[in-house]
Amino acid sequence: MSFGLEHGNEEYRRKVIKRSYTNKAAVDALKNPTKLNIPFTINNIIGFPDETRELAMDTIELNRQIDSFNLSCSTFAPYKGTELRDMAEKLGYVDPEFIAPANVDWSTLDMPSFSKEEIYGLQRTFVMYCKFPKSRWPELKKAEELTPSGDAVWEKMREEFLETYFQDPEPAIAKVND
Repeated sequence: MSFGLEHGNEEYRRKVIKRSYTNKAAVDALKNPTKLNIPFTINNIIGFPDETRELAMDTIELNRQIDSFNLSCSTFAPYKGTELRDMAEKLGYVDPEFIAPANVDWSTLDMPSFSKEEIYGLQRTFVMYCKFPKSRWPELKKAEELTPSGDAVWEKMREEFLETYFQDPEPAIAKVND
């Protein structure tokens, strides 16, 4: 089962994404599958028009309050015919002739508030920010950097993350179905 959280900042989510639920309502609702031992995934998106790194971190903070089986982070894709695409075009973040591909790693928006490199760096560390203790965040900030030293920190932390959070050889879904 998957749930689209979309964004962790209530005001931004309401005004820009046009989703008017509270963070408390999301957290409370997602306690139900946890209580029933139903594994679920939280799908997140970063790199929305006029989003900043600080706003994206609100999404991480919200995810930290939810006990999901898995989570993902995608980069916003400005599909033609959507309000957010129109907004991105009006702001000059995307060429009106550009056709957005599905499931992109790199942002297709050119924003002064949140660069393509910053978005990619946060996307690659997103799940680690959600699971590792906050005391590890300075290391994760270094792992966001798209440099040889940042890549080395990211690889080290990725290996640790896999060892720490993927130790169970039997997926939880198999246990639920037994």
